[in-house]
Amino acid sequence: YGTINFSCAFQSLMNAPNWRPGFKYYHWSLSIIGCLMCISMMFIVSTIYAFIAWLFAVIVYIYIRFKG
Repeated sequence: YGTINFSCAFQSLMNAPNWRPGFKYYHWSLSIIGCLMCISMMFIVSTIYAFIAWLFAVIVYIYIRFKG
């Protein structure tokens, strides 16, 4: 959920032409707040699994970046 919120904020800040949020009261700052809350809850619930999840996300990103 954190990466989805980050993606929404990034699309809004970059003024992507294909990004049209359907929520009437959407603002990019809500997505940033949601992303930060998700990350903080990950580390509050389980620090070890949060690090594993972030490591996995970074590995997937690097793989897509170099292979895609």
